[in-house]
Amino acid sequence: MLWSAVGILLVPLLLWAQPNDEEEDWMVFRWRSFVEAPSLGVSGGVAQLQREGIGLRFQGPAVTLRLGSAELRTLRSASLERYEHSYGFLALTPSLHRADTLRMRWWRFGVGRQEGYGYRLGNGGALLLLSGGGLHWSQVTLAEGAQVDALQPFGQQLRFGGVRDGMVLVQLTPLLGIGLGFERAVIFPAHLVWKYLGSSLIEFVGSELIVGEFVRRVLKARMPQAAPVVNFLLRSGVAIGWTELLRTRMNWPFDSPPPALLDQLQLSVQMVF
Repeated sequence: MLWSAVGILLVPLLLWAQPNDEEEDWMVFRWRSFVEAPSLGVSGGVAQLQREGIGLRFQGPAVTLRLGSAELRTLRSASLERYEHSYGFLALTPSLHRADTLRMRWWRFGVGRQEGYGYRLGNGGALLLLSGGGLHWSQVTLAEGAQVDALQPFGQQLRFGGVRDGMVLVQLTPLLGIGLGFERAVIFPAHLVWKYLGSSLIEFVGSELIVGEFVRRVLKARMPQAAPVVNFLLRSGVAIGWTELLRTRMNWPFDSPPPALLDQLQLSVQMVF
């Protein structure tokens, strides 16, 4: 039963990681890639928490540490850069608060993956337009004596959820990159396995089968240089639109309770060794 549950939870992440025509040997946590190109990333920014029924939104600082593997390679057919990043992360929002000074601390851990295309800048540099997502588990700690009925389901134990993100990354050197991005973490108050799988399948069809195939066609068309922008806009648009659908039903379109949404605007520093 344990391994079945783990497999169910990892299905969406594995689906996101399907290789394309250019990168047949890419997999989520390919050990060879991890050894050859380990990566370390640190992100800091501002977080905002919201959920149906809360009223005022909580805001506060946030920091994320990522360890994984990243690789940048040139696509010979289009003279573009292809970037993929697989990682595990630990995130902390130490002091979310709102106007009445009610405070909470929210921490998360999980796995994720970013990918995208970009343009060479010379001297080992590149401008990369990335999108991705992952899975995470989280827990909230409310200040002593605080009562927020809409958040009570999240403070009892670890809660499962998904992450979608987008980032513009400037690779200054083969070692160092600086990025500005947006992340939305969807946190479930409960885990409804079959509804979650059904909802994830619908999202996969939109983001991977439809958008992914369209981007592959752009890469083979007369203007493959448009692929980085097209890929970034379409995938980011699908991610934002999808999470808006989840705002009132965590397993849209199936009947389910609303999730908590944790939005973050992040400035990131990433090193690839």
